[in-house]
Amino acid sequence: MKKNEGSDVTLTEVVMMTQDEEWVRLGKITTGTNIVDQELATCGVLYVTGEPLIRRSDDNVDALKKRLETYHKITKPLSDYYSLKGILYRIDAAKSASDVFNNIDKIFCAASAHKSYQDKMKI
Repeated sequence: MKKNEGSDVTLTEVVMMTQDEEWVRLGKITTGTNIVDQELATCGVLYVTGEPLIRRSDDNVDALKKRLETYHKITKPLSDYYSLKGILYRIDAAKSASDVFNNIDKIFCAASAHKSYQDKMKI
C-alpha cells in the first residue's frame, strides 16, 4: 500500500491504515482498537475506566483483510443490487437508539402497507 500523503485512497485502504503500526506510530492515523483518541490510552489501559484494552483473537490484519474481501465480493454486490431496485434503505446508526429504531419502524410500516406485501401475507 502506498503511503503518500494527499493521495486518493479507498475506504478499504483507510481501514487497513488503522492497522498499520508505522502510520499509527508516526501519528498519521489513530488506531481503531477500542479507543477514539490516542491520549485516552496509556500502556494498553483505558484512561477513563482504567480497564485493560481488550483485543479479540481475530482482531488482526489478516482477519481484517479477509472480512474486507468478503464484503467486496459478497455484501457490496448485494447492496448495489437492492440499491438499483430502489429497495435499499440507509439508516444512520450513529444516531440515538430511539432514532434508529424509529427509522427502522418507518421502513417496516411502509413495506407492510404496500399492496404486494399484503398480498403475500394472505393465507
